[in-house]
Amino acid sequence: MRTYDPHKKVRHKSISEDDLCIEEVQDPEFSLQQKKVWTILFPNPRDMGITNKHLLKTFVKRFKYLRTLDLSGWTLEKIPSSVGNLSHLRYI
Repeated sequence: MRTYDPHKKVRHKSISEDDLCIEEVQDPEFSLQQKKVWTILFPNPRDMGITNKHLLKTFVKRFKYLRTLDLSGWTLEKIPSSVGNLSHLRYI
């Protein structure tokens, strides 16, 4: 009998300050089973301290199936070129 792991089916995530800290996002084990996430939302990125380009690169590298990338509220001067590698991306 196979067990069902709902984490592997997650496609949309909303991450709040209570859900994580920056160190967890940069840890390779973070959401390792959720590679096929299509959407990640950060309701208040500035309040969470999510403003650096390295963190965005980490998400782009880890979640290759992203279709929606909401950068509103991020303080970025330039979008990393790695965003261009997201072949499924539909909305920025």
